[in-house]
Amino acid sequence: MNNKILNIIKNIAISFIALVFIMGFFSQSIVNLFLPKVKVSIPKESAIERTVNVIGEVKPKETLKVRLGGNVIVKEYYLNKGDEVKKGDPIFRIDTNYGLKNDYGDLESLKIELEKEKLNIDRLKNKSYIIDKKSIDLLETKLKKNISEFEDEKKLFKEGAITKKSLDMRKISIEELKTSLEIEIIKLKEKKSENEILIKEAKNKINKLQSKIKNIENNKNFYSNISDDGIYYSKTDGVILKNNEVDKILYRDKVITEVAKTNGLKYVANFKEEDYNIVNNARRIRLENVQSLGTIRVVNISQIVNDNILKLEAEFDKDYKDKLIIGQKIKGEIVKSERINGTKTISRSSIIPNGELKEGSRGKVYIVEKQKGILGEEKIVKEVEVNIKGVGDKSVIVTGLESYKKPKVILNLSYRIQDGKKVFIWD
Repeated sequence: MNNKILNIIKNIAISFIALVFIMGFFSQSIVNLFLPKVKVSIPKESAIERTVNVIGEVKPKETLKVRLGGNVIVKEYYLNKGDEVKKGDPIFRIDTNYGLKNDYGDLESLKIELEKEKLNIDRLKNKSYIIDKKSIDLLETKLKKNISEFEDEKKLFKEGAITKKSLDMRKISIEELKTSLEIEIIKLKEKKSENEILIKEAKNKINKLQSKIKNIENNKNFYSNISDDGIYYSKTDGVILKNNEVDKILYRDKVITEVAKTNGLKYVANFKEEDYNIVNNARRIRLENVQSLGTIRVVNISQIVNDNILKLEAEFDKDYKDKLIIGQKIKGEIVKSERINGTKTISRSSIIPNGELKEGSRGKVYIVEKQKGILGEEKIVKEVEVNIKGVGDKSVIVTGLESYKKPKVILNLSYRIQDGKKVFIWD
């Protein structure tokens, strides 16, 4: 009987202990069901990336623009846009009955006249005015001497050694010297002024002669590539970029045809002014769908802003002739990597900025700290103020977390995440 009672008591005790354990376990689990579930990450010192996306075009490094040496009419083009051309190939034919083919003007006479004007301007610039300056120096010396003698004569006059008439004559002589000196100074200024005018006239004449000579040489150069039957032959290997119109008067300085030279291609793209620092510092572009080329190097960034837009030019580093086509549009991305010592990098989703998310501003993040509670270990949220040191596409560099050892920063922020609140870490 006693054994039976002892067994019953033993079973009740075991059941009670098991019940307490089960209730404790499920109480914590039940509580966790109603807590905000958070994902966390431990920030590290790492680099952030900023990306600028562009759409660029493949263009030739150099082009040959065939300009008019005079007014002409093109009768036909033998090659169209996109056609390959070899040096010496016929490109177009002009109307030989229209325009003056051999009226170049007296080129040699103009060149001689230009040299004369250059010598003339050198002579004018080197004019010294030595005689005029010596005359002025002489008058100044005589004037100083007369003034000095006048001071001596005033003393003699007071002592009665000379007459008033002699003193007055000295005064008159001084005034005459002053007048002569002023006249000589004015004459010298006028001569210099006239010389400056002559120099300007000579410069203007030189500019006109140079312009006239250049036009004549352009005419000769243009027509020297045209045969007697009016056919223009290419001066280089390349690809036809564009042609002008046929059976229409094309006036001087118009481009008849444009040929892309085959000595290299470049990548040209536009980007926003606000991205200048990223582009200027990165200097490399990764092209989409052209992986064999790797990245290409930015060699030039325009300094002229047009409607908040800047232009860049990049060079290809490898052999690309069989891979790219002139006029081909290619997407590219410019990536700048940045790392700052003594900082932490967190996800953009982890921070709430005080205003705009930008370098130099402040914000707040929420970390999870462990604390002992009634039902065991609890996860408590803590708000931390941070300074934003850099902003990337997906990450942000901050300071302010250095005093925490491996802080667990919450990634999925919501209105339920607040300072002092309990949370459940969702792995």
